[in-house]
Amino acid sequence: MSEINKHSTTSGSKFKPESPNNYKIIALTAIAVSINLLLAYLLINTSYFKNFIAENSLLSKEPAFSFNVTKNSKTVDEAQESTTLDIEISSEFNNKLKGIRVTIDGVVQKGVKTTIAGKGNKRILRFKICCNNGNSKVEVTAIGKNGKRYKLKNKSGKKTATVAVVPFSEVANEYSVKDFGARGDGIQDDTIALQRAIDSSQGILNVPAGRYKITKPLFMRSLVRLRGVAGRSVLVHAGNASENAHIILGDAHPWAYDARHPADQLFTNIPAATTKWRKGSTTISMRNNAEANRFQKGEVACVRSSKSFPQGSAESGWAQPDFVQFVHISKISGSQLFFDDSSLNEITNPLMCKIEGRDPYFSYIMGRNISWYPIKYAEVSGIKFEGGQLALDRGLCYGCSINNLSFQNVRSPLLLNAIVKSTLSNISGTYGGQALEIKMSSSQSVFKDINFTYAPPSDAPPSGFHAIDVGERSVDITFDNINLTVGSNSTLPTRIIGIGDAHRVRFINSNLTVNGAGDQQIFEIRGNYDSAGANEAHKSDFPTEDYTIANNSINLGVRKNELAIIVGNAKNWIQNLRFNNNRWTGTRTTDGTAYWAGNYVRDWSVVNDSIPVANHFRVPHDSTHFNEDPIITNVTLGNW
Repeated sequence: MSEINKHSTTSGSKFKPESPNNYKIIALTAIAVSINLLLAYLLINTSYFKNFIAENSLLSKEPAFSFNVTKNSKTVDEAQESTTLDIEISSEFNNKLKGIRVTIDGVVQKGVKTTIAGKGNKRILRFKICCNNGNSKVEVTAIGKNGKRYKLKNKSGKKTATVAVVPFSEVANEYSVKDFGARGDGIQDDTIALQRAIDSSQGILNVPAGRYKITKPLFMRSLVRLRGVAGRSVLVHAGNASENAHIILGDAHPWAYDARHPADQLFTNIPAATTKWRKGSTTISMRNNAEANRFQKGEVACVRSSKSFPQGSAESGWAQPDFVQFVHISKISGSQLFFDDSSLNEITNPLMCKIEGRDPYFSYIMGRNISWYPIKYAEVSGIKFEGGQLALDRGLCYGCSINNLSFQNVRSPLLLNAIVKSTLSNISGTYGGQALEIKMSSSQSVFKDINFTYAPPSDAPPSGFHAIDVGERSVDITFDNINLTVGSNSTLPTRIIGIGDAHRVRFINSNLTVNGAGDQQIFEIRGNYDSAGANEAHKSDFPTEDYTIANNSINLGVRKNELAIIVGNAKNWIQNLRFNNNRWTGTRTTDGTAYWAGNYVRDWSVVNDSIPVANHFRVPHDSTHFNEDPIITNVTLGNW
């Protein structure tokens, strides 16, 4: 009998395996059947399958997201005041998220988002953010079905993304001044037509090549980008001496008010609840909601010290605050104001000042009431200025771009106040009084690639002013690549570069050629006005420190008494002053003095300067002169 027949059974009998392999076959068969049944179930119930994966995905990894700033704003106002930010959530399972929270600059975005249907696995959330002329930090948090929160990462793998909002980068409407009646023929008075064009345009306002005759100042406005053809779009000033400016860059004079004429007082000053506006702060609290709501989001206002000093005679009624900083309001919440600007200097018992009121000077000039007003995100470029006493005057100009300008026969081209977060570049021409003055609480601005030649008019004496001057509580000012020439046929009216009553000023990478007569110093570095005794609490608290004079080349064609004079005062010493890598050539100084510390100078250094035109530093120490000696490293002096 065969083996098979031996184990055969009759019909109806039970099978009783006797080999171990049969157990394995049975077990594998059962597993296969179970898997097939499970796959069939899951294929039928696809929603369960997706939910299972989505929930476990949230537990195991963080979905990615990407974002971009849109570039389709129709006007400069939209571009600068409410830049659209699209945050594109890219995750295979984002439709299963319970929620998404977006934080911009530390503020949770509530009630402002618009969800745009995305394709496939994308969801787009759209927000509007206020341009701060800088960067906005974005964070996105996903909330899963399980209630857990996950900080999402952008494509670069970072949990915080920075969006750069660049002024003047958006698409804008375009206009021409000729659309408003300007001819540019050098004969018609184009003043009214040009002002109408500026008042009516927000966007690019083109000035075609031509000669545009003006007889009164033009008042620049916010969000206008005045663009000419370099060297060919000319503003010709034909007004009288009292109406001598070409363009007014805002008019918000923070420095003084006349107590005898309250109607002409500059600004409305409202005490804050905050007792100390500390350096670096971006908020301030008002005493109540009503006072906070006197301001608006997007408004330029100022924070000022309640301490002030008399100006001029006692009868004049003029007074000056110890410190003023202009700020752009980004948000108002209850009684709290939020700014796009950090405090540059601590202010005790600050006042919030609203820029309003009547400007008596320009009201007189124009024959009608002119109000104080700021401008922001304006541009003036490609314009040539001819004639007149002044070209660009006054200010408050916040976030402005002034570039590619030239000047001919303008006595003082740039006399500017309150220039804030702005850039002036690619500027050239002649001057006969002052080339560039930056004063009255200017801050965080850069002046670069500027070329001027001193050419005083033959019928006028020297002006008595510095060629370049910065001060009156200005902070964070940079002069970069300044090229200044004083010809041999000129008499220097005073020192060339004046820096004082300021904080954090840099004069770098520049070239000065001085051949004119006169024995004044090239640099004057001075202390504060209205500040004297160290124990006089009523005197200024504003520090005069952090000055850098570096990487400059100065050629002297005539003899000077000293190269620089440095003078502080008892309460506000000149300190943290750095001379680095400067190169002096040409004629020797009168008695061999290089830099002279007149009084109250400390913590200063001279490093890597080449000064063969002098052989010593003058640092007097006696009962009336208080100075520290400089730290001198690798300095080359002359030997005579």
